[in-house]
Amino acid sequence: MLDRLDEQPELVIAKGGVTSAVTARVGLRARRADVIGPVADGVGLWQLHRPHAGMLAYLVVPGNVGEDGLLADLVALVRGQQTVAD
Repeated sequence: MLDRLDEQPELVIAKGGVTSAVTARVGLRARRADVIGPVADGVGLWQLHRPHAGMLAYLVVPGNVGEDGLLADLVALVRGQQTVAD
């Protein structure tokens, strides 16, 4: 999936518990993930290990976590524009 992009992203945000796991394993071809820690309530930061593609930061947002606007808040957080608590 990502190998078709001209530039590789530094981070991917995924929504849905099972969806996030399948996306990491199948779509992003991760063979292992280290859980770095929480970014916000219920939102975890993983470090994906991908053979031949290197490491990738991965934010996992379970399906039952967050209010409207959480994903937009996370994108703003990643861009350094605000914190989730703002």
